[in-house]
Amino acid sequence: MSYPIPVDDFCFEVMTVEHISQAQFVRSAEILFCIEGEVAISSQNNHVVLRAGESVFVSSNSVRYDYQGHGRIARAFN
Repeated sequence: MSYPIPVDDFCFEVMTVEHISQAQFVRSAEILFCIEGEVAISSQNNHVVLRAGESVFVSSNSVRYDYQGHGRIARAFN
């Protein structure tokens, strides 16, 4: 679900995460914030599990990351 933002600086969306691994390709730096549940984020040799209230910064140097779990994450990017 995407939310309209009244500026061109960034985009914001909320993603529902399922147990099936999904890939997200990176075009810019991103911030992922776990709203509820538990979501595993993996990129190259890095792996982190986010729980509600936790966040992670994804560098623009990352080509892609995979996510899976059960919950919802907010994604800020441009």
